[in-house]
Amino acid sequence: MKKKIISKLILEEHKRDQIKWKDIKHLDLQDEEPFYSENNSHDGYYYVSVRRLMLETDEEFEERKKHYKELTERSKEERYKSYLKLKQEFEK
Repeated sequence: MKKKIISKLILEEHKRDQIKWKDIKHLDLQDEEPFYSENNSHDGYYYVSVRRLMLETDEEFEERKKHYKELTERSKEERYKSYLKLKQEFEK
């Protein structure tokens, strides 16, 4: 299993007032290509969401491996239970 690149939410703001530089100046922002779509607006508030693609940390990686192992074991148990039920049904 390898580490994955994940998307992390760095900042999410909903405000009635305009979002100003002081709200985001603490972030290390980098230039990226803009994305535009039609009809993607809403009047009445300002919204900013900053996500960054980054390699998962060692802790996140270990947590994902642990979760995968637990899920695999649980899945195996459920399949075995199903197997026993089917075996009992068809042996009669």
